[in-house]
Amino acid sequence: MNRTALLLSAMMLGGLLAAPPALAALAAPTAAAPVTVSVAQAEASPARQSGDCPTTVGFSAVVAAKGKGVVRYRWVRGDGSKGAVKSFRVDGARRATVRDRQTFERSVTGWQAVEVLGRKGLSRKAYFSVTCAGGGELYDVGHPLPASHAGRPVIAAADVDVTPPAYTGQCPTTVRFTATLQVSRTPARVGYQWIDGAGGESRPEYLDFPAGGPRLRQVSLPVTVSASTSGWKAVRILDRAGHDSGRALHTVTCSSTPPTSPPPTSPPPTSPPPTSPPPSSPPPSSPPPSSPPPVVAVPSIVEIDPGDHIGSCDTPVDYRATGILALPAGPATTVKYAWGLDGRQDGVEEASFVADDKPRTVRVVKTWRLTKADAGEHVVSLRAAGGSPATKSFTLTCKETPKPVVTIGEITAPAYTGDCARVPNHRARAVLSLSRPGEIEYRFVIDKLAFPYRKVSVTGGSGVTVESDAWASATSGTVRVEVKNHNAPAKEAAYTVTCAAEPKVTVNAEVAKVTTHTDCVRPHTFRGTGAVGLNREGTISYRWVVDGKATDWRTVTFASAGEKAVSPHEWQAAKTVTGTVALETKEHNRPAARKDYTLSCPSAWLTDAKVDPATWSGDCSGKRFVFTAKLHSTKNQNVRVELVEAHSGSLIDHADHRVLAHLPETVTMNRFFNVTLKVDTQLRITSPAEGHRSQIIPVDVTCHKVTFSDVKATKAPNTCGNWALSGKITLSWPASLSYRWARRTAFSTWEGDWVTVNAPAGVKEVSKTYTARSRDNGQFRLEVRTPYETVSSPAGYQSSCSS
Repeated sequence: MNRTALLLSAMMLGGLLAAPPALAALAAPTAAAPVTVSVAQAEASPARQSGDCPTTVGFSAVVAAKGKGVVRYRWVRGDGSKGAVKSFRVDGARRATVRDRQTFERSVTGWQAVEVLGRKGLSRKAYFSVTCAGGGELYDVGHPLPASHAGRPVIAAADVDVTPPAYTGQCPTTVRFTATLQVSRTPARVGYQWIDGAGGESRPEYLDFPAGGPRLRQVSLPVTVSASTSGWKAVRILDRAGHDSGRALHTVTCSSTPPTSPPPTSPPPTSPPPTSPPPSSPPPSSPPPSSPPPVVAVPSIVEIDPGDHIGSCDTPVDYRATGILALPAGPATTVKYAWGLDGRQDGVEEASFVADDKPRTVRVVKTWRLTKADAGEHVVSLRAAGGSPATKSFTLTCKETPKPVVTIGEITAPAYTGDCARVPNHRARAVLSLSRPGEIEYRFVIDKLAFPYRKVSVTGGSGVTVESDAWASATSGTVRVEVKNHNAPAKEAAYTVTCAAEPKVTVNAEVAKVTTHTDCVRPHTFRGTGAVGLNREGTISYRWVVDGKATDWRTVTFASAGEKAVSPHEWQAAKTVTGTVALETKEHNRPAARKDYTLSCPSAWLTDAKVDPATWSGDCSGKRFVFTAKLHSTKNQNVRVELVEAHSGSLIDHADHRVLAHLPETVTMNRFFNVTLKVDTQLRITSPAEGHRSQIIPVDVTCHKVTFSDVKATKAPNTCGNWALSGKITLSWPASLSYRWARRTAFSTWEGDWVTVNAPAGVKEVSKTYTARSRDNGQFRLEVRTPYETVSSPAGYQSSCSS
């Protein structure tokens, strides 16, 4: 190194070391009250899952801090890896929810916990388990996501590539991640977020796929890497039906950085400078031999948090810059460096490097607190002794904080229905929301009666529910909520009071009228049923009264208005009687229900009434239908029995009988029905005039007429034994016709195959061909099995052919 370079290096290093007192004071740490920190509610979501992979698991914990300062933390994992160090500032008491998310491509069981830097131990471990059911479909540029039709849910898939996946060389360098997002149909909007192996999840982002456009789009994420590192990134689809990407792995190995000032080049030995003296007598002005030039650390700024800020500056905004000082392999040493902001250099600090045969890096951090007066673009610089500074810019944009707005949500006003004998008490509720954390001063006003103002703190989110004091009212009215501060909104809702009517009892009862078919020697049992009702809750007493004889009182309880059945009551009678049964109550309006009951014991009656046949389908010519019944009497007397149409009472037939006491006699009536009919009949006694009727006797008659004509067997001409059978079957009614040609010989009975067809009314011609043996004779006839069985007259045949 020449003398000029040495002088410049010394001047720069001297400038760094001789920092002004003000800058030195700025660089000195200020004393702060210690911050107490606790971590709770560490959990994984979902803690257990199984299905296709890749998939993601989210982790969260609540960090509670009290004091003033910065809390630095990171996630520690069961596999030994650690996440990036993150921080938040606390001034007083604060609860912060910290999160992480990891992508898994295969089955795994593990845990994650939060480590607070400067505090021993870890938080409670959040255990998780991922079971991969299969490899799952991986969709990329070469394997497109299948299209779906309109009306089907949109499915999205992601794939991530990294360029280069492995890098060795000078740093800083850029590693570029490219995410390929696909959808099953357009239009669609896909929500996604980047997942980093160290940093966890980024904020959600959205990508639109317009109608008619391509179903595949790509987004790029360049990352500047200034030191040797390795890791991965993935993309998570926010929709549950989406397919997450796998991990895109990358490795960066930074080689030694060349010095910022190249060493001087020696002149060629064959052409020495003309002014050089002979080697044996060097000029006196030549510098003495010097040691190798010192190695200068190369700085880089890798992160400024929070970067470009757009928002409120009502409270100072804390910025944190992270830099890296890089040295090639060598012995242990210290490097002096200084941070700067907008050209103003802070105090000089030292970074220690350990001896190593590989390139070395040291991470350095600097914080600034900016206010509203500092709005604008800023440049952060990091300079190492003897080297050029690294710079990185950011912009602080301050926006006016909107005034807090109170919103009164739903007011839950009472809607009372019930007894108003005692004036009911009521309470109302309301939901109050504030556009940012703060305090709301409110009151309830009931029917122009204002309750005192109260205060409630709101942290944001879905709002807070407040409740009024109790008030008594037997009438409807208005609930009003008034807010005193902020935008002072007000809102009201009606409350209702519906007083139940005076207690009222209802009652009903039923008893069947009974006519016996016996002489009433054995008592007949009656059964009364009923129900009582009440238009409110309460208890009702009831009892049954039969012909003046009452049962004991019983009770039925109502939890609300309604009607309930009471226990039935049974009693007996053994003679002809007409009486009254009552269901009585004794509370409130004390209603009662009364019903008559009747028992009739006739002197003559019929049993076992029937007809044979009850149903008939066939030829009705001369078909007899026989009606029979057993006739009973309690005394010797003449009895007339009539056969009538049950519903109209039209007379069909009648018979007179002399019957003796207690000696049953059979009544028989014959009828002929020549037409199709379906009728309900009944036998009734018209003398004595007690009006007894038998049970219903149904009759179902379908008349069919089947006749045969032109049944014959004709020998075919010029043949020996071929016979043509023909005939006609005439139906008087459409029917399912089952018939056959039957043959009989001296050695066999009537035989033949049945044929079934649906035949209309009229003539149906049937035929068949029969081939006889050389000597054969017998008879043919037509037989019908349905609609009823009948046969035609036979037709003979005779075949006597010589061989």
